[in-house]
Amino acid sequence: MESFRIEKTHLKDTVVAQNPDWFCYGIDAVLLADFAVKKLPSAADRKMQVLDLCSGNAIVPVLMAKTPSNKHICSYTAVEVQEQVFNLAQKSIKLNNLENSINPVCADLCRLEGVIQVKSFDVVTVNPPYMVKGCGRQSSNRQKMIARQEILCTLRDVVSAANLALKENGSFFMINRANRRKEIFALLDEFNFCKVEYRLVKPKADKDATMILVKAQLSGADGLPETGLSTTFGPVKLSDLIVYTDDGSYTDQINEIYAQH
Repeated sequence: MESFRIEKTHLKDTVVAQNPDWFCYGIDAVLLADFAVKKLPSAADRKMQVLDLCSGNAIVPVLMAKTPSNKHICSYTAVEVQEQVFNLAQKSIKLNNLENSINPVCADLCRLEGVIQVKSFDVVTVNPPYMVKGCGRQSSNRQKMIARQEILCTLRDVVSAANLALKENGSFFMINRANRRKEIFALLDEFNFCKVEYRLVKPKADKDATMILVKAQLSGADGLPETGLSTTFGPVKLSDLIVYTDDGSYTDQINEIYAQH
């Protein structure tokens, strides 16, 4: 049986199950969950359906569900393809008493038809593998490699899966490497997304961005969002998110995210 440890998160009374020999969650999952919670669309008085792809140990839906400022009533589906990692997701959900809020599903996001109800989700979130297969650091640890590189799914697969799952005008949230933003924008356009907003994440103010947070809306059947705006306008850049000050401490922006209770 695989080993695991229970890790505290920055949120009060919130933990996750992790295997120290595999890929453990980092600041990118925290930033994605925070970004999505702050920009969740309104769902009136009904329960919002949220699908998390490449869910790993279910860290993103767990953080979203436990964030105090999240006043939306949400039902989460966490999709993870690796059975051993999926077992960690189940443990994370149980440890946080979220069995009634998060439904873990062991499935391949490239083959979601018949697994989920298509065109039924209000929101899709994803923290996918960042590296093209064969690029970057190599490892004999398969779990780490699948988390880092596009071995089981590509960026195209991820955007296609979001298109499949989302309702018209549904919202898509993703974090990825900043140097892939042109590819991301091209795929969003190809798969009928519009109203794209993005935020660059920089380690320090004078450094190049290392990550990008993206929000996009799936166009309606007529190819236009509910606002009637053209889908041809360019992505809107939000203010940069700076992680560290010059002395190496967290910025006020990051401290605000981690100080939630």
